[in-house]
Amino acid sequence: MKRVIQYCSLVLLFTLCAVGFNISHARAAAGNLAFNTWKTEFIKTVQGETYTLNIPKDGVVTLEMKNNLNAKWDMVLTNKNQKELLTMTSTTYILNGNSTKKEIGIPKGTYTLQIKGNWGNFDTTASLFQVKYSARSDFEKEDNTLLQDANAISLNKAYYGNISSSNDQDSYKFTVRANSNITLNLSNHKDVQWDAVIYDASEREYLRLRSKDANSGKVTKNVGLSRGTYYVVVRQMDSPKYANERYNFKVSTNTNQNVEQENNDSMSSATVIPFATNYTGIISTTSDFDYYRAEIKKNNTYTVFSLRNKANTSWLVTIYNEMGGEVGKFTTKNTNSGSSSFSTYLPQGLYYVRVTDNSNTVNKPYTINVYTKTKSAAPSTKNISVTNKKGAKDTVTVKKVSKQIVVRIYNSKGKLLKKSTATSTTVKVSKLNLGKKAGTIYVTIQKSGQLESSKTKVNFKKEK
Repeated sequence: MKRVIQYCSLVLLFTLCAVGFNISHARAAAGNLAFNTWKTEFIKTVQGETYTLNIPKDGVVTLEMKNNLNAKWDMVLTNKNQKELLTMTSTTYILNGNSTKKEIGIPKGTYTLQIKGNWGNFDTTASLFQVKYSARSDFEKEDNTLLQDANAISLNKAYYGNISSSNDQDSYKFTVRANSNITLNLSNHKDVQWDAVIYDASEREYLRLRSKDANSGKVTKNVGLSRGTYYVVVRQMDSPKYANERYNFKVSTNTNQNVEQENNDSMSSATVIPFATNYTGIISTTSDFDYYRAEIKKNNTYTVFSLRNKANTSWLVTIYNEMGGEVGKFTTKNTNSGSSSFSTYLPQGLYYVRVTDNSNTVNKPYTINVYTKTKSAAPSTKNISVTNKKGAKDTVTVKKVSKQIVVRIYNSKGKLLKKSTATSTTVKVSKLNLGKKAGTIYVTIQKSGQLESSKTKVNFKKEK
């Protein structure tokens, strides 16, 4: 009896070893999965088979399963934290031999792929699947759904991604080193529309861009951003049946720092601009406001608010004082030449310029400039002489002027009689008819880039 028990024990031990060897062997066989190679597997349990994917570099993984009329399978990809990144289910609606596939961008690391039955005779029907992999540094890396998990991207470089489900969104992070004009472009697709939005860390929106239903091309928008860190979030706007289509986008910048800094849609957040400096801005929607702030430090300063004209486009420009009172306004002209402006003498203080849409301005860059002008110094009476002869032979001579200065002669009632531009240090304005009697004229000078001087009163004698 004792020998029988010993014999049975040995048999049981060998059986357990054999079972253990088979389990270990089965796991080893299911273990590391080779890329880009079709594999056949019979799924016998609800849990299915689990494989390990070792991703050597950041790249794109494509799950692909041959479709079958008699069964459906799930392919589920999870990361090391057991978070599900992608689920793909084969279909029976397509003839045998066709396949269902989905792609996803992931960083290098170790992942788990589970193959399990979903419907039909999956336990008696062989599944045929493969995992494709290619290394890429310009593709999104999941999981980048939240801003805190955003992929870091470089400016002026194209990136690619896809939305794997209706709940998915892709977040990217970029840094602006100095005030910059930022351009965001997004690819079009004939079946899919994506939204791309630029936020800061507090999720304040700066720009929103939506792709078009088109076979090709891109949509583009610009925004001025100050130095800092920003995020691009891409979402799909259409039916989930189009999920997993690939998009591409690029965030570009130029070195011009004279751009508006969004959000500058109120006086409190106005972009500060120095005088006599061209600044570029963009109206991103018909309801967008761009505010600028300029400080006048001396009373009675002649100030010009100018915006460059553009054909088939018109901006409305309104000027306010620091109390919010309107100082003046103008609209730009429908032409590609020159600028439109408002000018006036202003007291010391802060002033705000608001640029809004008047007609067809959305996403078209404008150029604004605020500058001051000073009066030319009035000529001295010592340097002015008048010769009053009979008829239209009178002459006004102005000495000690510089070339290109404009001299104007006015009668006693302020009417302009004549003007002349200096070609030397002395200007003679001739062929005047001042009248027979003694009287008064006024003389002004104006240097290039300056305002006309105050009027100098000059008395003259009667005709000789």
